[in-house]
Amino acid sequence: VRALTLSQFAKSETKVDNAALHRALQDRIQKQPWINKAYINLTANDGVVEMWGFVDSIEQHRALRLLVDETKGVKKVEDKIKVGVPYRGAI
Repeated sequence: VRALTLSQFAKSETKVDNAALHRALQDRIQKQPWINKAYINLTANDGVVEMWGFVDSIEQHRALRLLVDETKGVKKVEDKIKVGVPYRGAI
């Protein structure tokens, strides 16, 4: 019981700095050739990642969500990603 208590305590102590988590997410996204990085924005605050923007397909949305969920330090994802092309007004 003592070992279990100590291991859970140590796990809760593990905290990733907001800037480091944001950098890690950006680096992982940059490495993906299938996603248009110009349309993806995110913030990280105490392990909570808010992401918004646009992806081309449901498959890309699922893959992006999985990529973010699996990043060390992410506790929760607030997903505001839309599938489709953003509106570009005529000039």
